[in-house]
Amino acid sequence: MEPKKKSKRNRRIVLAVVAVVAVAAVVWVVNNRPLAQFRQSRALAADTGTDQIVTAFIGDLSAGATASGRVLPQREAHLALGITGQVEEVYVEVGDEVQAGDVLIRLEAGSLERAGRSSEQSLAIQEASLAELRQGASDEEITAAESSVTQAEAGVLQAEASMAQAKANLAELRQGASEEEIAAAEASLDSAKASLANAQAGLVSARSALTKARLSRDTLADADVTAEANLKSAQAGLNSAQAQLDSLLEGADAETIEQARLNWEQAKNSLWNTQLERDAVQGRPGTPGYLITQMDIAVSNAEIAVRVAEISYQQAQEGATDEVVAAARASVAAAEAQVTNAQAQFDDIDDQIAQAEATIVQAEAAVTQAEAGVLQAQAAVTQAEANLATLLAGASEEKIVAAEAQVAQAEAGVLQAEAQVAQAKANLASLLAGASEERLAMAEAQVEQARISLEEAQDNLAKAFLEAPFDGVVTEVYVEAGEWASGLAVDLMDTGSLEVVLDVDEIDIGSLAVGQQAVVTLETWPDEELSGELVSIAPKAKSGAEIVTYQVRLSLNAGELPIRAGMTANAELVTASRENVLLVPNRAIIADRQAGKYYVNLVQGDTVTQVEVTIGLRDNKYTEITSGLEEGDQLFIGEVSKELDFTQGPPEEIRRLRR
Repeated sequence: MEPKKKSKRNRRIVLAVVAVVAVAAVVWVVNNRPLAQFRQSRALAADTGTDQIVTAFIGDLSAGATASGRVLPQREAHLALGITGQVEEVYVEVGDEVQAGDVLIRLEAGSLERAGRSSEQSLAIQEASLAELRQGASDEEITAAESSVTQAEAGVLQAEASMAQAKANLAELRQGASEEEIAAAEASLDSAKASLANAQAGLVSARSALTKARLSRDTLADADVTAEANLKSAQAGLNSAQAQLDSLLEGADAETIEQARLNWEQAKNSLWNTQLERDAVQGRPGTPGYLITQMDIAVSNAEIAVRVAEISYQQAQEGATDEVVAAARASVAAAEAQVTNAQAQFDDIDDQIAQAEATIVQAEAAVTQAEAGVLQAQAAVTQAEANLATLLAGASEEKIVAAEAQVAQAEAGVLQAEAQVAQAKANLASLLAGASEERLAMAEAQVEQARISLEEAQDNLAKAFLEAPFDGVVTEVYVEAGEWASGLAVDLMDTGSLEVVLDVDEIDIGSLAVGQQAVVTLETWPDEELSGELVSIAPKAKSGAEIVTYQVRLSLNAGELPIRAGMTANAELVTASRENVLLVPNRAIIADRQAGKYYVNLVQGDTVTQVEVTIGLRDNKYTEITSGLEEGDQLFIGEVSKELDFTQGPPEEIRRLRR
């Protein structure tokens, strides 16, 4: 029994020792776990960079906002052609540098130049007509009218003399004839024959004047027909232009395209007809110059109508752009102006025809008067012959009756001569009074309309040349020589005004202000830092984006770098700065967002303790510490479990085991 008891006791001792050793080992492991973990974390930081120890230090700090954007020019232009036409010359290529005012593209301008010359001629004609109306009758015309009055008054005196002579002849017949009377009767007969010759010459002249007046009236009638045709042509052009505009606004279908083609054919037929009328008028002898000019204008208008119809047909096939619609509206306005001008010409020719009709009436009256004068002169000759015969044969009752009739005829001649005086004075008064207010107003309106047409023609001619509005570089050319073009033609960029355009988050926009400095890097040269300055902040956020951003513009000091528009840029905007402050890396800060507090893992010997700190300014690397740390304090960056943080050190038994 005794050996068994001893064996059991030995096992108990061994078990007790093992238990004590085990407990001691557990306690030692537990107490030394924070240090082991810390050392393991340091080793891990050295190996992977995940955990590490950093030191709080004194330094300078600048805070700011970062944003990305692009390098863009302050000025760029999308240059469009003002009119539709055939490109004759393209003077630039992509990459060419141009100066303000340089011609970039030139359209074919022959028809525009002809339209301009036609408008100049029309304006000159209307101005000349207005000047003539304002000037009134010339001195020569007034002198001729005064001369007519004098001649008419002389005719009254002559008629009165004839009447006195007839009365004297009658008295002589009643008294009988002496030799002196017979000689006087013979002389009177000779004088009557001379008057007859003069009256016959006057009749020839009056008939010639009547013929000329009728020819002038017929010429004006032809001009009236031409003017009416021009008016109808202009109205047809207006209808065509309006139909074109309506068609462009409604969109072209198959019927519209066919209608546009038929309008083109109709316009060409109208042009050929107008050319034939022009050629017929030019080939007619004695055609006035203004009528030829009007026919040339009508041909030019018909050519424009053909071109408009052709463009309408092409545009109906291709569809209408905003520029085409604007051109169609301009064509409608021009066609309306042509209708107004044609109407004015038609009305003016009507006035001239009325004047010509009045001239014909006067000429016919003059012919009638001259014929009456011839009859009167013939009657005077007959009477003189009868008087002489009567004197020679002695006066009979019949002769006395004839003499009395001659007296009556002479008295009628006096009345007719007095009527001629009244007519001549009325003509003189009309010349002295000048044109009426209505005619002057109409002539002034025609001049203004012609001036507007000339300005429009000059403006269209100027639009045939596309010029650079500023110095820059050509970035795109959309047209080629020989093609029909309208709208966008050239893109131009001012490379001397490059700037950085950023999209800044609304979180940072409140700390930005104009004048703040910035550091800019480009994706092309990421190691090159360029200086910049904030020059503007958009007052309104960009629309359509999920994140609210504002557009910010920076001036850029490019230095020697060959910066190009469109490069990607990254900018750091300096919003605040601190000097000589306590700094720690941003990763060392542990933030409790709910409590609004900040902590750091402070290394104190072999332990790590989480302590509260207050922070100030921060940038993308460092944070300012305003309280809770001192310069030189070491901080652990990484995860540390709180249950392993033994701030009082290991128990005494563990210290003995560690010894």
